[in-house]
Amino acid sequence: MKNKLVVIIAILVTLFSAAFAAADQSITLKPGFNFISFTQSISLTPAQLKDLSPFIEDLYLFNASAGSFLSLNEGTLTALASAKGYIVKSNCVSEISITIPGSLISLAGNVSLKTGFNLAGFSKMPETIKFSELMTRYSKIKGMYKWNAAAGAFLQVIRNASSGAIEQIDGTDPTMKAGESYFINMAEDQPLNYDGSSIVIGDAPAPSTVKIAFTSTRGDSNLSAIYTMNTDGSSQTKISNHDFAVHSPVISPDGSKVAYVSDSSSQYNIYLMNIDGSNVKQLTTDGSSFYPAWSPDGLKLAYASPTEIWTMNADGTNKTKLNITLTGSLSSLAAPCWSPDGSKIAVTGWHSASANIHLINVATQTMTQLSYNVGINTGASWSPDGTKIAFASDQTSSTSSFKIYVMSADGKSQTQLTTADVSQHSLRYSWSADSSKILFSESRAGDNNYMQIYMMNSDGSNVIRLTDPSTKNNSSPSFPAPSKIAVTSR
Repeated sequence: MKNKLVVIIAILVTLFSAAFAAADQSITLKPGFNFISFTQSISLTPAQLKDLSPFIEDLYLFNASAGSFLSLNEGTLTALASAKGYIVKSNCVSEISITIPGSLISLAGNVSLKTGFNLAGFSKMPETIKFSELMTRYSKIKGMYKWNAAAGAFLQVIRNASSGAIEQIDGTDPTMKAGESYFINMAEDQPLNYDGSSIVIGDAPAPSTVKIAFTSTRGDSNLSAIYTMNTDGSSQTKISNHDFAVHSPVISPDGSKVAYVSDSSSQYNIYLMNIDGSNVKQLTTDGSSFYPAWSPDGLKLAYASPTEIWTMNADGTNKTKLNITLTGSLSSLAAPCWSPDGSKIAVTGWHSASANIHLINVATQTMTQLSYNVGINTGASWSPDGTKIAFASDQTSSTSSFKIYVMSADGKSQTQLTTADVSQHSLRYSWSADSSKILFSESRAGDNNYMQIYMMNSDGSNVIRLTDPSTKNNSSPSFPAPSKIAVTSR
């Protein structure tokens, strides 16, 4: 059946664009085959849709269970529905437009994806997401396909069967859109749903299962402890139990463990524990280990000690110093953060009175400067999709008042996200798994001079405070670290 489907896909060609108003859906059909999905609660029959234009030759619906197509002309396609993917064949030599009457759908419901190839229609698009990002989120997707009329071939993003790496076969990673349909090759049967705030394949994870780790002095103003909470700020629970202060908690990519730093009599070492506080283990003993950061596969930790960057296995073994030469007035490196593909580590490079973001190539152990701003620029944090880095900067202030910025992964397109002038700010930032939210801690007006945990959209909008100033200082928030994205192009 697989070979048959591949042949079918190779024959079909499609391009579709949709611009829909509050009621009607306008569809532009290219000559040949067009993959579409209805954004309306469709009331037309296949025959009625064909009657909208004399150039519509046939309509098709792919039946994943049978591995074949239903056709209007053959009498096997008798009804239309939203949340399904259709193919409209046009025999016109140029573009034509048709208008589908109806009302926008409210709920699409579950779409059944079968093992193998599925033509999945998207009547709504709750998030901005690319093929590789959806495949990274859901490992059961073996490949996704969209026709590119200009190139005369399908745009293919597939998962390498041996390595699991996500490969852009044509060097292009399509962004998914409402009103379009795509072939999705599944490793097993799974439901698809996009009625919420994101595309969900399989069982949707309960929001409460995603934890945020942070430190708080609510029990003792001189003894910070590690707490966890839900993403809405509820269920704040203490998980550490030391007779010394702890800080810099970071959650592993799978959400099961927390690495953190102890502060015992000015001896700083890295510890590891389960997300519930159990199975505590000390990983370093040198007394000068700071800023643990998870590798995207969850197997290693990077850390600073104190002018150098080291890596070690997540169990504390195989400690290795990265052979980075500090040049010019660069005096130390701090706050490492692994890129989601595991190839680079972003660090803060300190001079006597300034700091900027640098990138370490893990394979070659070479370092390049990424930002060239005045003042202090620190706390680099990669977005899980690998495209952006958030950081703190006082580049627009002469009074050490920091704001949050984001830049592209190459250091360009720096954008200021926050406007509040703060002197107390996060040493690092943390992104949600879908790259839509950023966690940070600051002392803002109304916080009684205490650090508090905030969350905002990744464009700086919708800032929400998650902790209460009555609980004193709350800082160093962490989502689970980005999990591995292995995207390559051919």
